[in-house]
Amino acid sequence: MDKTEEIELMNRHLEQLIKLKQSGYRCDQEISKVLGKMHEYMGVDRNQQKFSIESGYGSIAA
Repeated sequence: MDKTEEIELMNRHLEQLIKLKQSGYRCDQEISKVLGKMHEYMGVDRNQQKFSIESGYGSIAA
């Protein structure tokens, strides 16, 4: 499995976690772990970005 496939798989997993969160389940840690791994694969420094999972599908907040 190459990086692109792994990112796509993690993205699908993230989408499922967000749906669970929206339905009331507590899965913030799992969401954070998936986002962290995706950012690591893409070379994004999480310390320089603000992320909001409340505004949608893990979108970057201003």
